Amino acid sequence: MALQESTPKAQFRRTAEFHPSVWGDYFINKAPCDESAVAHLVSPLADKVSRALKRPLLKGVPKHEQWHHILIYQQDEACPGAVLRLAKLDFNVLQKCYQDELRIISRWDTSMEDLPDYMKLFFEALIGFFDEIEQETAKEGRPYCVHYSREMLKNQARAYLTEARWFNQDCVPQLEEYRRAGVYTSCYPMAAVAWICGMAETGSKEAFEWMSKNPKIVVASSDIGRLMDDITSHEFEQERGHVASAVECCMKQYGVSKEEAYDMLRKMVESDWKDINEELLKPSTVPRQILILMLNLARIIDVIYKDHDGYTEARSATKELLTAFLVDPLPVVA
Repeated sequence: MALQESTPKAQFRRTAEFHPSVWGDYFINKAPCDESAVAHLVSPLADKVSRALKRPLLKGVPKHEQWHHILIYQQDEACPGAVLRLAKLDFNVLQKCYQDELRIISRWDTSMEDLPDYMKLFFEALIGFFDEIEQETAKEGRPYCVHYSREMLKNQARAYLTEARWFNQDCVPQLEEYRRAGVYTSCYPMAAVAWICGMAETGSKEAFEWMSKNPKIVVASSDIGRLMDDITSHEFEQERGHVASAVECCMKQYGVSKEEAYDMLRKMVESDWKDINEELLKPSTVPRQILILMLNLARIIDVIYKDHDGYTEARSATKELLTAFLVDPLPVVA
């Protein structure tokens, strides 16, 4: 395809499938890719292109994107009715699985009388988490899982202590120092290790060793989580009293405005996406499912934090997302 090819379907395919780029890829970096591509289009193609510009397929949570594309494709007269019904049924079946899992989780007893209220839920869940890991993985012949889980939790705790010292000393660290701690305060390495504990077929000791060495895709995914969170939530967190975020670190270190810091940090996020893409394209010593796990963690943060702090302000877009996932099935008309 020529660089300047601009037919509507070519624009959609290029935007949806290939953004973000990899290092040194001239085509993806230079190909025109903005909202002007939608101005002369009509629905449903305009909706497809607009969605691809907002969230390329690689950055989207797959089932979330399925939901969006079902809504778009049901406007397309060329879409076979049987295919559309099958896609809706597939989505609804998975939604039912999510609902069943939530019912199980909601039965947990979280009373711990001797702890402050804000710690009860966390502490009991943590104890139960390690006990369950130890019991289940021992049955599978993987007793090492608990060791790696505890070591990763220690790394996270050390990073939190580092941030606490910065806060108590009114210190704004260098941005790179902050990002190193942010790999762990993003909580992504700990979350990834927890998930690998449950992956009996791929969660080998070699996989845990690989995770413990902070490979590039783990650092990139975690950095995306830390920076995107900071960009959208730092003002609220500074108001309530919080360690300096990546935004304040960037502003102080480089003497830039808040908006300029946002731009710099977003460029760092795009660089992290390039690292993720390259790690996905080259051979790896660990199963691909583990690489996809790190990709999915980066996808989640892009969905929740791209436009606003969807965690703190969960009553708007995040509520709509969860309602679509967990509450409202898609109507299937015979």
